[in-house]
Amino acid sequence: MTYIWTQEGWLYLAVVIDLCSRQVVGWSMSSRMKAQLVCDALKMAIWRRRPTADLIHHPDRGSLPAKHFGDCSRLTGLKAA
Repeated sequence: MTYIWTQEGWLYLAVVIDLCSRQVVGWSMSSRMKAQLVCDALKMAIWRRRPTADLIHHPDRGSLPAKHFGDCSRLTGLKAA
């Protein structure tokens, strides 16, 4: 997650990158840093790529509480590394 300047002011940006292709496959922006921001980026990545059931997500272990990420992983069906 990063903090960037936009025409709307400063916003948080969460990005999901495919480690094999190094392409951005999901992203989300918000004026507040909340767990939902990361969940929305993950949901976009899943919607765009339609991954197989054995997909593993490698979180960056950043500032969002692990509990919130775990809730999001369960909702999306991802396995955390």
